[in-house]
Amino acid sequence: MRRRWIGLAVFLLVLLVAAALIALQTPVGRAAYNVADFRLRRWRIERWGRPTIVPEDRGTLRGRVSDPDDHPITGAVVLVAEATGETYYDYTDQEGRYEIKRVPPGRYVPLAAAWGYQMRTRPAVRVHPGKAVEHIDFTLPPRLPARPSANVPVTITGRSIVTGSFPAPDVRVERLEFHFTRGGIEVRGDRIYQPIGRTTPGLTLVMAFPSDEPHWEPAAIAFASQGFTVLHAVPAPERGMDIQAHAQDLLQAVVLLTSGRLTPAADPHRVAVLAGSFSTLYLYQALPDMPEVQAIITMGGVSDAFLGVRSLYTRELEIPERFQDAIAAIGRPDRDPQRFMQYSPAFFARHMPPTLVIHMVADRVIPVSQALRFEGALEEAGVRHELILYQDTSHYLNTWDPPEEVREAFQKMVAFLQETLSERVSTDTTKPLRH
Repeated sequence: MRRRWIGLAVFLLVLLVAAALIALQTPVGRAAYNVADFRLRRWRIERWGRPTIVPEDRGTLRGRVSDPDDHPITGAVVLVAEATGETYYDYTDQEGRYEIKRVPPGRYVPLAAAWGYQMRTRPAVRVHPGKAVEHIDFTLPPRLPARPSANVPVTITGRSIVTGSFPAPDVRVERLEFHFTRGGIEVRGDRIYQPIGRTTPGLTLVMAFPSDEPHWEPAAIAFASQGFTVLHAVPAPERGMDIQAHAQDLLQAVVLLTSGRLTPAADPHRVAVLAGSFSTLYLYQALPDMPEVQAIITMGGVSDAFLGVRSLYTRELEIPERFQDAIAAIGRPDRDPQRFMQYSPAFFARHMPPTLVIHMVADRVIPVSQALRFEGALEEAGVRHELILYQDTSHYLNTWDPPEEVREAFQKMVAFLQETLSERVSTDTTKPLRH
């Protein structure tokens, strides 16, 4: 009898392990495992701290990055990361070679990425104390363009005059509502705000918002009141957390706008983008296919997803638990670095257009370290930029009842956009400024 019970217990244990292994092969199962893994690791670090690694115990990775014709790719970033988000990286030289130094001992999946190419990873390698790992080479194929057609059906569903109280009492602009269908989903939340009666192209601003909420409209009205044609773009709720799908929806709306399908008031050669918080994630996915963008403003945005993972290991932030789990569900940086690199524009700062970075010093949702990281990368790359930090303790600038510092920030944004986009008038409008 005892043997029978032992046999049954072994059978049930094997069945449980098999079920767990099967579950890990599904997206939901992997995400649940990643969240549990993150919570356990954070608990261990809070309880026992991090191990100390002396300099002589750190290792090195070396290799080369080339295209499919074996031509070296200059300026590619090659990176490995710890599970907690710490990164170690180098940029390739003119011969496509790199050397990543001071890597802690451990097991890592190396990644290589370059603007205009598809990123690639290599099988995991183990770094031993004081040793070098050689010949970690990469071949990066060219990135496939994802520019959608301008000929998709689009319907203008409403046209009205709307009012706002910022930046002056009783400002009035024209609002156009429209919808289109992409991938079987009807995208209905986007709108156009423009000066009343405008029929010729004017400075154009794409505002990518993180959600479809009524409190975003005052900001769009405010910019339209200053002479901008504004695309108010929001994520379709049916997409859920599918950031790639949100990026393609944004790109489709921009193509419709710049091709003249929505209004004659948009100038396809003088376009800027403003994004905040988590909408910066899907903006940067679309940016390589938006050559018309000549300036960027980020507000409380993400610039380095690896740094975002590191922020999860501090209790000083107030990142909502659902966002913590969403970040953790992506994977582990040491095993899945490509999933984090795609949300890390700081590594590609040299390819950014003129950029204005705005952040709240006391932001406890997306920490100010994201803004400082981006500003440092833009400075190192020699890209025209400006950093504005405010003491406001909120995550977003308040446009419903704006304090003086919000009015000041708005005027700085308007001045930045007018200056950068007006310069476009004297350039060759058949070519983008960014490449």
